[in-house]
Amino acid sequence: MKINFLKLCLIVFFLSMTNAHALYGETTRKIIYASGRWVPYSYIDDYGEARGVYIDILKEIFEKQLKLQVDYQEYPWKRAQRYVKDGLADFFITVVSEERLQYTVKTELPVMEMYLHVFTYTDHVQLSKIRTIGSGADILDLGLIPVTNLGNAWHKNNIDRLGVNTHYVPSEENAFLFLAAKRADITIEPLIAGNHLIKKLGLASSIIPTEARFGPLTFHLFMSKKSKYVKMMNEIDQVISGLHQSGKINRILEPYQNMR
Repeated sequence: MKINFLKLCLIVFFLSMTNAHALYGETTRKIIYASGRWVPYSYIDDYGEARGVYIDILKEIFEKQLKLQVDYQEYPWKRAQRYVKDGLADFFITVVSEERLQYTVKTELPVMEMYLHVFTYTDHVQLSKIRTIGSGADILDLGLIPVTNLGNAWHKNNIDRLGVNTHYVPSEENAFLFLAAKRADITIEPLIAGNHLIKKLGLASSIIPTEARFGPLTFHLFMSKKSKYVKMMNEIDQVISGLHQSGKINRILEPYQNMR
């Protein structure tokens, strides 16, 4: 039976598409990363590009090592977690909680460790003592008044519970402006995030990070149990281990830590 020219062309087209998928499909697979907006860790810039510390690390893990394209999706944080829980996104990065472990599998090693540094204004009369702070009890003993944002659960659980009197303001930006105006003595923030805000707000001559710090907080990658990529967790763990051992993650962090 003869096949007309149009049918023959269609057959050739579909065969070529099938072969292309077989050859290139594995390198164009996407894994969906759901996150809240947290500059300079994970955010979409003014040009629609995903930027930040986590993005740089994830590109190293997935795009360079595992040949998976990272599809960054930015949502309000509660929605990002729900999407991972429901399998609408593959993973997020955060700290461990029992609730999250019910619907995800976490990496054995953290993607990164984060220390919270004590920031103060440059001419504080107790600057030398602030530099030696090692606990919330030290803050209480020195009679210091911190300022932080309303949603800072870490501060409430680790500082306020000791009896420290804290000022609460709407955002981290407000906290740094409040501190620059000398309406509080200190604020406690991740070094990278704090340095970013100092630069953004033009406060380099007013506020400094000190050597005093808390932590580290460990931030893991949490893969949805409903994700098709959950079977790759051993491979992901091996890649993260290699990046730590080679010092690659520290090299990714360096420009962010020195961004003042």
